[in-house]
Amino acid sequence: MNAQTVQQPTEESLEVKGYFELVPTTKGGYIRVGATPTTAMRANFERDVYVGPGQILKFALQTGNYIVGQARPPKRNEKSWGLMSVATVDGKPAEERAELAQARRIYAFTDQDQNVPVFPDRQIVLSTEPNFLATRYLDLLVPQALGQRTLTVSGPRSGKTTLLKQILHGVTANNPDVWAMLFLTGERPEEVTDFRRTVNAEIVASTGDDDDDVIVEVAQNGMEAAKCRALAGQHVFVAFDSITRYVRALNMILPGSGKTLSGGLDPQALTRARKFFMSARRFENGGSLTIVATCLYQTDSTLDDNVFMEFKGTGNSEIYLDSALADLKQFPTLMLLKSSTRNEHLVFTPGQEAQFGLLWKLVMSFKQMAEADAGKKNVRNTNAFVNQMVNQLFFDLLKRFPTNAAFMDEVNRLFKNASNGPKS
Repeated sequence: MNAQTVQQPTEESLEVKGYFELVPTTKGGYIRVGATPTTAMRANFERDVYVGPGQILKFALQTGNYIVGQARPPKRNEKSWGLMSVATVDGKPAEERAELAQARRIYAFTDQDQNVPVFPDRQIVLSTEPNFLATRYLDLLVPQALGQRTLTVSGPRSGKTTLLKQILHGVTANNPDVWAMLFLTGERPEEVTDFRRTVNAEIVASTGDDDDDVIVEVAQNGMEAAKCRALAGQHVFVAFDSITRYVRALNMILPGSGKTLSGGLDPQALTRARKFFMSARRFENGGSLTIVATCLYQTDSTLDDNVFMEFKGTGNSEIYLDSALADLKQFPTLMLLKSSTRNEHLVFTPGQEAQFGLLWKLVMSFKQMAEADAGKKNVRNTNAFVNQMVNQLFFDLLKRFPTNAAFMDEVNRLFKNASNGPKS
């Protein structure tokens, strides 16, 4: 449905599209036309479209709704254009949205009686290019699924930017029904530019030279937009870099609670950020919100360590990257023995689950070989050596095959030959 089916445009009317922001001081709100959640927080009366309280009530509008409609020019003594009619709200026709609002069937995101969260069970296929080894590995052993809450734990210079790009490339290439978003929080400006030019996703970005309140509000606006799409039945994928910088910004702007953890961290900042991350879920018979968030560790910062420990058990999937492997120029830097997904049997098909068992046996055999080698060489740091060797052995084998299917054929052949034993 387009705007013309709701109300015929006049010579002066204009079709508008943008995110809605509720402004309590005006008893109304504004559609930030042509804006992303990044810029929706700053008023621009020449661009913004005012939405009155009657339309807000009629369509049960809330901050983050994406609205398409018709607007009229400002009248005398008005600063902004005014919304004449609504065509769609978060992709749903205006009539359907109004009926849901009238029946009071637009429920809060956290209303678990109506929006029932369930375990993720539909895999998001990430494999694309043969040389994108990290995403090929994730598909095989650390599956990502709609509604999943994934924590990507990484040290400095460990390749998390490259991993996020490959993940987003896989999401957009293989999953056309998934709306991809990338949240960059307090990021380096040149990184933001690079992501905008290389990633086919909606970018919600703040840079390190923004004030802390701007950094927090940009991320919150983006999350509200993602929630609205999920409530409307869409599948939304959010890559979030990074949750550590988000906590740092929250720690600076929130009023003190009187309690301070080591590193100068106020517990309130952790609570707000945890709610942000816990938004990821899959609704039963509905949409989903998937979050893959990065978290820093091995930075010699007590505050960063506290953030990592707080979020360590909140996700249902964890991906670990190792800076030591990056120092050796050994990419991808995935720590195969630590990265995992909870309840992966719900995501995999029976055939994939059998493959998972074989692959894990292969990884364990590589671990035994590495441990034996470490014992012969009297290696001082056994864990680091084993992690390095397992990573090298696995990816050296994986890169020999252009697809995961060809790789699994080879793995099946290896185990079949091993089970048959040597011929007499």
